[in-house]
Amino acid sequence: MCPVPVAGTSAAKGGSHAAVHHVHELDRKGIKSIRDWPKRLKAARDYAKKCGVTIKATYLTTGDHDLVTILEAGDGGDVAKFALGVGEYGNVRTKTARAWTEQELSKFIGELPPLPK
Repeated sequence: MCPVPVAGTSAAKGGSHAAVHHVHELDRKGIKSIRDWPKRLKAARDYAKKCGVTIKATYLTTGDHDLVTILEAGDGGDVAKFALGVGEYGNVRTKTARAWTEQELSKFIGELPPLPK
């Protein structure tokens, strides 16, 4: 998973919302009903809003994961609620990773305590 927020998200602009990568692997139910995907994405966007999450973008990918979704949320608990709900519905198995901006990484490095000697 790429730990860099997508340009245009609040996190990339230094905002208060966290950028989160949510990766999906289609399960048997999901691939058998792939033609319903546009309706499921709309339903997921509506559900995300109810959880306090915004779906910024979704990408079809190659490799270990079938889809990558960029989420934005003010609270990790909101993302957890969204992931649990999506998982409960079925069609995909999910993994979620918080992403920090380059500025946040620089700040973390600047705040590192000295190594023990």
